[in-house]
Amino acid sequence: FDLPDARPEDAAFFASYFDLDFSTEELLTACEGCEIAQKAIRALPGLRLLNQPPWETLVGFITSANNNVARIRKLNRALIEQVGGGLFPTPEQLASAGEACLRSMGFGYRAPYLVETARRVADGFDLDGLTRCDYETAHRALVTLPGVGDKVACCVQLFSLGDRSAFPVDVWVRRAMRDWLGIDKKDVRAEALRCSGLRRVWCSSTCFTARGRASFPAIGKERTYHMLGLWVNAATIILGALVGSRLRGGIPEKYKDTIGYALALCVLTIGIQGAIQTENMMLVIVSAVVGSLIGEALRLEDRLDSLGAWVQKRLAKDDDGFSQGFISATLLYCVGSMAVVGSIEAGLQNKPDTLLAKAVLDGVSALILSSSMGMGVALSALPLLAYQGGIALLAMLLGNFLPAEAIAEVSATGSLLIIGLGFNMLGFSKARIRVGNMLPAILIPAVYLAVRSLL
Repeated sequence: FDLPDARPEDAAFFASYFDLDFSTEELLTACEGCEIAQKAIRALPGLRLLNQPPWETLVGFITSANNNVARIRKLNRALIEQVGGGLFPTPEQLASAGEACLRSMGFGYRAPYLVETARRVADGFDLDGLTRCDYETAHRALVTLPGVGDKVACCVQLFSLGDRSAFPVDVWVRRAMRDWLGIDKKDVRAEALRCSGLRRVWCSSTCFTARGRASFPAIGKERTYHMLGLWVNAATIILGALVGSRLRGGIPEKYKDTIGYALALCVLTIGIQGAIQTENMMLVIVSAVVGSLIGEALRLEDRLDSLGAWVQKRLAKDDDGFSQGFISATLLYCVGSMAVVGSIEAGLQNKPDTLLAKAVLDGVSALILSSSMGMGVALSALPLLAYQGGIALLAMLLGNFLPAEAIAEVSATGSLLIIGLGFNMLGFSKARIRVGNMLPAILIPAVYLAVRSLL
């Protein structure tokens, strides 16, 4: 770092602000023995914790609730231009601007929190003085401010008060700690507090940055998860068809039933595991109810079934076993809730679990179908790749604009539908759960949280 024309005090300010004296080598030593940590640190050697002014940090993180980076940047720019006269507004300026002004700029429900917090700070709440307090004292003081919860308080302490014992936990950090370090969601903070100061800094900054990027290069295995389920799904169909085409005598019904029940139990387990990860159970419940009402009104499942029957009638010839196998298998694998939910999870959460379970199901069904219809079943892997891959890519693109909370709740709602599919596969009830009509429920959390961020 070198600013040859800068005054010493300016150079010192920038060095402190960008944490340029931070030692990556020292951090690597502190994380010695953890291969994933070493990879992440080496992949992001320039990552630093900014030492920002406490007031600006506080406003920024109150604004960040249920928001995305692009919108947060836009709102902060509006504050500077419309309230601060080209500079970040002081507490007095922000308090004088009033709630109506902030709402007109797009701050929505955050507006009263910001105005009231600005008044508290203008009236003497000593933010700068918290740098001299221990973690617990500063934390208790911060959470008394409107719009400041546990996470926002931790962020303010870490990024502006110089408290390296603070450990903000959000969706991305939880997933990173779970997927990479095997730490359960409930134990994330406790585990972090047992780490040394430097290693804790890595957990709260590098984990967040790395886990939140689909293109993060440090974890090679993690990068392939988006499409892992898709490729495995296609491969099991082809493999199942190859084996089944040599079993012209068919498979005994008792084996089909036993395998089907075993797979159904696995699907139920995957669904339950995903559904309980919700941070907002009421939102999941409301989404399931509202989405089901919409799906029933639109008769989605009936329309999907009708589409499948129409395609099969138009394209498959009665005397052509190859085309019959291709069309039947394509419809079976693509026209279903599991294909949609699994692809969305793969794109939004980098999570292949549902598609991997579907891969096993499809492989078994390919074996059964091809034993009577031949190798046309194997060719269905191509439209399946295009269909599920398209949904996954679209979900991946939309994920860049959705708040992390929305992604988590979309996944939890989708997992609820997977539970319904599991019950259908078990076939214990005469009344089949019309999971296809519940598909709109997956979109409700994303729409609700996106609209909420604008209000």
